[in-house]
Amino acid sequence: MAGTNPERRISIWATVGVIASVMVASLALSLGPLVARAGWRFDLLRNYFSYDQWGYLSIVRNYADGLFSAVEPDTQTGSNFYPHAYYAFLGLVARVTGADSIVVWNIVGIALQTVLVGFLAMVLIVRWRRPLLGLLAVIPFIIGTFAWLDGGAWFTQLQSHAVLWGPFAMFYTLNGEAASVAIAGMALLTILAVWIGPTSRRLRMWGTLLAAIAIGALGNVQTYSFITAVYLAVYVLAVYAIVSRRRWKTAIVSVVLVPVLFLTGGTVFAVGGQLPTLVFGLLPAIPGLIAIIIDSRGFVAVCGAAAALAASPQVVMTAIGIISKDPFLTFRVDSNVALGLGVRAGLLASVVLILPLVAVAVAGIVARRPLWSAYGIGAMAAWFVLASNDRWGANAEPYRIWIDAFTLIALTILPVIVDVVIGLRRRAAETESESPSRARALRVTVSVVVTVTALVAAGSAIDVLRFSQDATMHTLEASRTPRELAASALASSTDAAKTGALIATDGCVDPRYLKVNSGGPVAFFHVGMAWPEDYVDVGAVVDGRQDGSFPVASAIAGGVGWVITDSECADDWPTRYADDLVLHSSRDYTTDDGASAQVQLWSIRGDG
Repeated sequence: MAGTNPERRISIWATVGVIASVMVASLALSLGPLVARAGWRFDLLRNYFSYDQWGYLSIVRNYADGLFSAVEPDTQTGSNFYPHAYYAFLGLVARVTGADSIVVWNIVGIALQTVLVGFLAMVLIVRWRRPLLGLLAVIPFIIGTFAWLDGGAWFTQLQSHAVLWGPFAMFYTLNGEAASVAIAGMALLTILAVWIGPTSRRLRMWGTLLAAIAIGALGNVQTYSFITAVYLAVYVLAVYAIVSRRRWKTAIVSVVLVPVLFLTGGTVFAVGGQLPTLVFGLLPAIPGLIAIIIDSRGFVAVCGAAAALAASPQVVMTAIGIISKDPFLTFRVDSNVALGLGVRAGLLASVVLILPLVAVAVAGIVARRPLWSAYGIGAMAAWFVLASNDRWGANAEPYRIWIDAFTLIALTILPVIVDVVIGLRRRAAETESESPSRARALRVTVSVVVTVTALVAAGSAIDVLRFSQDATMHTLEASRTPRELAASALASSTDAAKTGALIATDGCVDPRYLKVNSGGPVAFFHVGMAWPEDYVDVGAVVDGRQDGSFPVASAIAGGVGWVITDSECADDWPTRYADDLVLHSSRDYTTDDGASAQVQLWSIRGDG
């Protein structure tokens, strides 16, 4: 064809091929252990710390049914201060498409992570015009925390329920945190892509502004990943302002503010609470941030204001809840106990990224490349402050923020490392004629550091192998069993959706499944996510169910109007509470062993 460029065509096809390859590799990593299991389908939930995921899915189901108010999702009463924009989006997708909530959860979550891998590959390829660099995009998803050296598992168990694990385990949930980190990663990569090399001023301005808005919007999706992305951006910017203009006095002030943060953060927490304290954690970066706002003639401030505006819906709602002393928010803060990192566990888990971060920082100083040193020093500073927030006052689940920081650094450090390696090799080539020994020493140093970094990364990847072989973590949870579908049909036959009367279940009918299957209000709630209006009485019903009992008085006081039981259940509520329950209808179902059983719908006597 006239006018075509064969070399350009090959480059485009090579680029597309590499990006497609890493996306397929990502799918294989995520779905491989599941697809290998018999019976895998998109309407099954990964049985991976699924208790929380069912709570999030209840939000998805509410939005799918057209309930758009921020209420506790199971009972559909009270208030929900939990950032849930992603779950609202999934619910709207389910509503528009008519698809099952779990199917939407799985497909959208997997698609988002696959796009993230492809985006990283594209950044690596487009910036340096070398398609093979795109293959590096799989690295963030296979590195681990050397947990296998500390107990033999693929994760490190800390105090209480705190754990440390690699990005592969964080993304595996497909929940809002995974989605938020994926979006934050793409936003930060966008900023790096437009600033790390020659780019037009217009593209830099718009790319940075849109990325800032995306990061701000994550405040409505998941708090910790939003905070982490903000800290990384702010600290790197602050260090850049210092090293680019050699503002050593500013650097000294920033260093002094670190102990100030640790000494006064507790006071800020006591006076203002957790949210203002997390903002206070940016204190050491403030001098540099002010400097770069001036250097950029206010552009950085504009980006910050845009991010703040995008985050404002959730921030304002949470602030109102804190001011009104909402009991759930008070409980949420007070329940963050013993969730910090030990020094030994934290260092071992961090080594796979600390080594390249230090190398990048040193390279930036030696080569006088401010962006390199700013990234290396700023990322380490942000990570340290975030991971130690229990020690300076915020006490905001340090282990979870550590995981988010680990993942975001793993995603964003790759373009910087590539830029460092290519930049130093070019520097060696330029000095070859003047000083061959110096050029040779530089090449050897780069090769040694890259080799050591690669070997450490490969060693950490043993965690991924152990994770993929963990059959327990790759089981699937079915909510649409014959019993649960029969129970859902009974729930849908009531007037609960109109009256708001809660539906309680015995110990054999799962209220989480009932909620997601039927969409009706159930007498259940996830204590760490949101509380219903009458959390005391509903809580008594939840606790009673776990003990096999049904507290009738609390149920009536809490708004329970209906009860669903299983004829196969040892709790035997129909007999034990015969004076309190009135049978309305029943549904037959077949058990796993082929026997016939029934689920039964009851109202509470005198209130049904």
